[in-house]
Amino acid sequence: MRAIVGNGLNYSACDAYRAEYLRAELTRQINRLLAPFDALVVPTSPTIRTLAEMAQEPVLFNSQFGTYTNFTNLADLSALALPAALRDDGLPAGITLIAPAWHDRALAAFGQRWQQRLGCRSALPGGRCLRSRR
Repeated sequence: MRAIVGNGLNYSACDAYRAEYLRAELTRQINRLLAPFDALVVPTSPTIRTLAEMAQEPVLFNSQFGTYTNFTNLADLSALALPAALRDDGLPAGITLIAPAWHDRALAAFGQRWQQRLGCRSALPGGRCLRSRR
């Protein structure tokens, strides 16, 4: 954590303002690109790491988890992570729905329908399911 926060000492206030103007411009471009669509669907994470792997390279691997989704916070977008089927290797996978700011309710409604349609918490190989206990 100290190394991450300490990197802030390498930048000036001018650098911070330039970065903010760039972030705002990229947000405008993202909103223009997303405008024709109800939502964007991306993988929640590009991979899965073991606890042992995480202990070896926690900063690197945590940063990789946001490969497809980190920009949503910076662009002030709505996002909802949902479970999907298990991967071929039996490990869990998920999708993230991304929509414009303030579309949280629409994403939550879709997410509820998604889970009802899935009919289970996660699919197992061969089409079997782990049924919800509700």
